[in-house]
Amino acid sequence: MEDSTTAVLDDAASALDAWIAIIVALLLGTISLAWYVLAQRPPPPVDEPVAPTKFETFVRAQTAAAPRVLFSTVAAPGTIRTLLNRASVDVLHVDLTRIAGKAGILAVVRACGASTDDCTEFLFENGQYIGSSALLEAMYRSGELGKRLHVTLPPRADDELLLPIVTLGDHTVVAPCVKTQLTMAQLRSATFKASVLAPSIVPLASRPHGQSSANRSQLLVSFSPTVTEYPWDVMDVLVAHPLEATDVLTLPAPGWVDAAHTNGVAVLGTLTWSATANATWATDEDLTTLASLLLAIAQRLQLDGWVVTGMPPPSPAVHALLPRLRGTTSRVLWSTAETASVPRHVDGLVWVGDSSPKTVLSLKKAFPDIPLFVHMAEHVDLQARSLRFAGVSISIDATASQDAFWPSTWRSLGPVHARRNAIATSFDAGHGDHLSLHGEVVSRALWRDPGRIDLQPKSIAMKMKGTLTAALSTHVAYLGGTSLLIEGTVGPKSNAMLDILPTDVQFTPRKVLCVRYSFLNWTPNVALNLVLWIAGRQEHLMLRSSQASSTPKKRLSPLVGRSALGTVYAASTETTHATSGWITRTYYVGGQLWDGKTIVAIGVAAINLHDAPQPVSAHLGHLALGTDPLEDDVDASSSCYTNVRALGDTVVFTPSAAVASTAIYTETPLTFVAQTRQSMWSPMAPGRYVLRPIGWAGAFLAPLASCPRFLVQDAVTSDAT
Repeated sequence: MEDSTTAVLDDAASALDAWIAIIVALLLGTISLAWYVLAQRPPPPVDEPVAPTKFETFVRAQTAAAPRVLFSTVAAPGTIRTLLNRASVDVLHVDLTRIAGKAGILAVVRACGASTDDCTEFLFENGQYIGSSALLEAMYRSGELGKRLHVTLPPRADDELLLPIVTLGDHTVVAPCVKTQLTMAQLRSATFKASVLAPSIVPLASRPHGQSSANRSQLLVSFSPTVTEYPWDVMDVLVAHPLEATDVLTLPAPGWVDAAHTNGVAVLGTLTWSATANATWATDEDLTTLASLLLAIAQRLQLDGWVVTGMPPPSPAVHALLPRLRGTTSRVLWSTAETASVPRHVDGLVWVGDSSPKTVLSLKKAFPDIPLFVHMAEHVDLQARSLRFAGVSISIDATASQDAFWPSTWRSLGPVHARRNAIATSFDAGHGDHLSLHGEVVSRALWRDPGRIDLQPKSIAMKMKGTLTAALSTHVAYLGGTSLLIEGTVGPKSNAMLDILPTDVQFTPRKVLCVRYSFLNWTPNVALNLVLWIAGRQEHLMLRSSQASSTPKKRLSPLVGRSALGTVYAASTETTHATSGWITRTYYVGGQLWDGKTIVAIGVAAINLHDAPQPVSAHLGHLALGTDPLEDDVDASSSCYTNVRALGDTVVFTPSAAVASTAIYTETPLTFVAQTRQSMWSPMAPGRYVLRPIGWAGAFLAPLASCPRFLVQDAVTSDAT
């Protein structure tokens, strides 16, 4: 029985093993079959990029050929193309009417953005699609197109009616007057306001290395309308001198405040007091009103203070008026000849009485804390030297300042700082028998405008006679009506140098300095170079002509030589003006990490390489030195002028800080009319005019196409319209 049971169990186990073997075989077969089927399937298709068509290739090539590309479908200039041409925008124009396959190219261009079938112009910038005709016009009117292209776009032809219109003979607005002598009646008039006076616009330039007023003798010069040139570099103060006894207020003539401030000289008006003035302004309220008027006048004319004369110390005005006239930037000088009593509300004493040594010594001891100016009616060299050594300041008339004694004996006040770490001048003396812009004569009419007097050279260079001499010349000019004439004789195979300007410009680490000067040399046998003297005057940089072999590979000016006292650099660029003969050289020096030296003077060097003495006769027309770039950054998308408007028969505008002066032209034909540093101008004839800005370094800041326009018409035409 047991044996049969065991046999049954063995048979069952054998059957189970057989079934397991069958199932495993089926699974392996199924897996093998599945792998086989999958292995036989073709690989999935790979999406390869579609090759661009010849039209797409053409569009890509054109948009990469220039920063700005304009496609047009019509031959005639469209709205956007005309606009860009008027603004002198550098754009590549692709005229599809002259190219085969216009339809295919146009389809590719339109596919770049939304555009309608009537669009005829398509603009790209740096390969990116900006828009088509309708969108571009909308962007232009909103100002977005100018910002996107970084340019200033002119008004459309149908926007010309928006131009300011100046009407000749329209006297509804009172023009600024040029009055310099004001009587008591005028100051008391209820209609008189400071705004009727011609304004001054140039702030006082600083002289950081000048000694304090308490430690040295100062030079005060009384203004005279017959004197046109002053020894600015040795002067401290220019004073408007009364002409008539009835004049209560004496103001400098228009333009002279700007001239003096450009050269670092303070300007004072004169307040002449009298017993009648005491009776007129008797109360504290009257004196407060007068003080407010004087302060408004000083602000309008940018005066640096007042000289008060004829006011007795017991006068109520001493305590009620003088304290109000003083300020942090305004000084009050007390002028007297009758008494040594000086109010405490003054900053200096101008003594016009007895100038004997005994009197001067007693005044110096009585008032040791304020400058003492002794007026010298007659110039005596020995007396002037004695006063200077005693620390006494001197007051002289304008005619006396023309004596060579002052620039040769008086101490120069050093460099003048109108802007930080930079200097620029065209040596313009504010008058001439012609007017030049960049060496080209644009007017041959006689003119005089002291407001355009530029930074003047060292007066001693024009008074002392040596191997080289300097003098202002009206024969030729680069900018304005004057240039600096350098004359003399140079020995065989030698050189001569002459300092012309004190400076204080530093080679700032990693900052490149740009130097640009323009000259006209009548004596080609002698080379005229610029010299930059380094602090200590044991080293200089000689700036000579460019290398004739090739253009420098780097922007920095190439070093072409060394000497015992310094280094010689060749110009990075040298341009010869074809019609006038003026040569302009540009240099880029410095920029190294170890830079830190200071340029203390600018001079000229005449070099003679011949075996015989050679005469020198050359004109220095313009000089600019400062951190690269020379001109201030001007946003191309915004105008150099804002708020251009008509004010009666005068056009008024607000120039940006980068604008030093404005050249005014008639547009058709383009003709120079005037140049001004003021923010207003009165035209004399009808027409269409253009305002073109000139920067402090002498270059135009904007192309003519982007300069503002204004219209001038006669009163009769205006009425008829």
